[in-house]
Amino acid sequence: MAAVTVALFFARRAVLEPGETADTEVFPGITYRMEQIAGRGSPFAHSVTVDMNHPGVRVSVSNPDTEAERPFRLAPAEWKLRRGGYAVLLNGARYKPAGYMNSLPGRAVESVELVVGDGAAAGHRSISHLIGWDAEGRLLVPTNRPAPEEAVADAAHGIGLLSLLIRGGEIDPDAADPYFAERVINRTFIGIDPEAGILMLFAFAKAQEFEAARYVRDRGAVYGGQLDSGTSSHLILGRGADGLPAYSGLRGWRPIASYIAVESVQTP
Repeated sequence: MAAVTVALFFARRAVLEPGETADTEVFPGITYRMEQIAGRGSPFAHSVTVDMNHPGVRVSVSNPDTEAERPFRLAPAEWKLRRGGYAVLLNGARYKPAGYMNSLPGRAVESVELVVGDGAAAGHRSISHLIGWDAEGRLLVPTNRPAPEEAVADAAHGIGLLSLLIRGGEIDPDAADPYFAERVINRTFIGIDPEAGILMLFAFAKAQEFEAARYVRDRGAVYGGQLDSGTSSHLILGRGADGLPAYSGLRGWRPIASYIAVESVQTP
């Protein structure tokens, strides 16, 4: 029975990881692309570009339970996507306690980096750069870490980054983690162009850190960096995506704590 379950998981996963796809507007104001890029791991890059100026787009970060000692509960990314009825879901910040035995659905965890959802903040401001947006969806220019209190207060939603790998459209080589930079693993990135009002979400299958950062920069990110990665990497499209099966994308096997969700809403 276990062997059948594992076989079905990988078969379904293969079906829902589409082949190379040119820029496709999968929802109004939301574009998806998947392509293989040059690199040591021959990585595949899944990217979603979100026009924050589009009236049919809403982007949020999961709300922390600020009254709880551990403000998030782990759950499968696809479950969170279906439950929220989202158009796109990307995993968020790292969590603790981590490790395989602690990565069980339903377990209460803390966020390592800062997370802001509906104005409520959790996680560690002292180690975080903050990529966020205000209540009107205007992207805020990231600050140095620790994220200043006023920047946190200005953000209706936001996610903390341990390193700001892309700053002013350039890659900062000193921002890389020397231990993880050369490893070929799945990675999740976020990028923004605040002036244009463009949010970019990325998931890479088997990439080095700089391979991924270069791709994010070349796709137009002025600021950006890496979120929780490895087996926590998830970028999944919801139901109703134009031209692609529901729940297409890249998924890891670990459940997630915080997440970034993109909604496609009806407009008058």
